[in-house]
Amino acid sequence: MLAGLINKLKRSFPLKRSDLRLFVPLALLFFLLAFVYNLLRPLKMTLVVVGSQAGAEVIPFLKLWGVLPTAFFFTFLFTQLAKRLSRENTFYAFTAIFLAFFLCFLFFLFPYRQELALERLPALLSTLLPSGAAGFISMIRYWHLSLFYLLTEIWSPIMMSVLFWGFANEVSTVSQAAKLYALINVAGNLSAVVAGKIGLVCSEMNQFPAYCFGADEWEQMIFLIVGIGILTCLAIMAIFRFLCHSAVFAEKPSFENSLASGREAKSKRPSFTLRESFREVSKSRYLLCICTIVVSYNLVFNLTDVLWTDQLKLHFTDSSRAFNAYLSKVTMVKGFMATILGLFMTHLMIKRMGWRFAALFTPVCILATSLIFFPLVIFQQDSFLGDVVYDLWGTSLLSFSVLIGGLQNSLTRAAKYSVYDTTKEMTFIPLSVPMQRKAKAVIDGIASRLGKSGGSLIYQILLLTCTSLATATPYVIVVTLIITVLWVYAVMVLDRELKIKTQ
Repeated sequence: MLAGLINKLKRSFPLKRSDLRLFVPLALLFFLLAFVYNLLRPLKMTLVVVGSQAGAEVIPFLKLWGVLPTAFFFTFLFTQLAKRLSRENTFYAFTAIFLAFFLCFLFFLFPYRQELALERLPALLSTLLPSGAAGFISMIRYWHLSLFYLLTEIWSPIMMSVLFWGFANEVSTVSQAAKLYALINVAGNLSAVVAGKIGLVCSEMNQFPAYCFGADEWEQMIFLIVGIGILTCLAIMAIFRFLCHSAVFAEKPSFENSLASGREAKSKRPSFTLRESFREVSKSRYLLCICTIVVSYNLVFNLTDVLWTDQLKLHFTDSSRAFNAYLSKVTMVKGFMATILGLFMTHLMIKRMGWRFAALFTPVCILATSLIFFPLVIFQQDSFLGDVVYDLWGTSLLSFSVLIGGLQNSLTRAAKYSVYDTTKEMTFIPLSVPMQRKAKAVIDGIASRLGKSGGSLIYQILLLTCTSLATATPYVIVVTLIITVLWVYAVMVLDRELKIKTQ
């Protein structure tokens, strides 16, 4: 059976020796970059949810008032450094920024977290703002934990999306990219399995009295996980230096020449403004459907993720280590699912069942799991439903809702990294090159951020009017179901438009 799977992979991804010389170091670099993100993601959630007084209600405020400005700041910083430094030195500069922060957090911010917490300003804000703004107040009070959340969240778009894929595009040809990029993404999915396992082991370790860092198991777990992340950052810089100066890329154009040629080619292209891009998208039913799909995914995932995180907080109220361990398990499951979908199912699904079936896979999975997860959240105090769940599965209603929510979270993220991204990118192929650039600028640049920020904005409006997440949950569920149905409708319309364009 294993030999058959290997032969199938060889037929699906035929690689030459020159392709392997390029693929192995790039896949290793991407594996380590994704490993840092997957290792620290459960920890950042644990710190802000368990470490703050507001629980999961702090996440919408962090994403809107923290992540969005931080993303714009780092994007501006990248444009300024890219003008003055080579791509190699720009990569080192950003890695050094993250490395310096992780060191500062490990040896200063976290050990003195009690002393660094603000009290006067949050106390003043609590008298001025309604009770629904408790998440915003906690974000300010525990600013050092919020800062760790922001820097860890921004690692993926800066280090992986901008720097790594920018480097990969420079050293790869179009034919190599068609064969290698899917496998590189599989390496990133496998890193989630490894990172989840390491996070789980660190969360379940007993205290070492002779250990020089940390007074208890929780503090020692923090040091181990962040310490592994720091060592991985050093390994990333070493491997990137090897890649830049290795004979493997001796035949590739230098970064300076490639950037210069890119600027020269760009100057010959017809320029367009963002306003023109918005105008083109608004006039096209086809592009509006793509935009709807992108906004819907980000909205739905952010809305359901906060609800599930709140269930986790209720379940693991007294144990930060158990909270982090469970998130690490979910990361492992997500990695397994994404790897299986990427290697064996996505291509087969599109080839045999068609684009529409593959594009509907993600929203239908979310809708199916939501129909189970949402009633468990709404009727949390219902004794009859609790007895039914206990008789059937031998567990409490809260534990079962955490399980179903974790399954939904894993499946949604795994589908995003495999089926969803593939089907979305396929919709740009029938467009002309100028239209592709305009559509990408609006859909991938603006619509995706609008979806993420829109979910946080919806939560903030509901929290300010309903005062708590528990009372706002029914409205969140209604909004989520409406957006998911709209997502399915957009896929159906887009499928008809796609057939017309491909003909």
